[in-house]
Amino acid sequence: MKFIIPIISTVILFSGCARSIADIDISHADKSCVRQCTMTYSSSISLPVLNTMAMNRAADSYEVCVKTCEQK
Repeated sequence: MKFIIPIISTVILFSGCARSIADIDISHADKSCVRQCTMTYSSSISLPVLNTMAMNRAADSYEVCVKTCEQK
């Protein structure tokens, strides 16, 4: 029982902390540009060792990339 509580606490602490790119508005951007941003994002999160901070940075980079895309 002593070991279960710290494990559960750690799981709760780290679950759901990473930012999702699903919340980023891509409706205004050129589709080919968004595709390139998505490919860059996918390659950056495909690394074998990722933590929440790295995933948040990748999502931030994706958002900046989408904002630099031309309007439709």
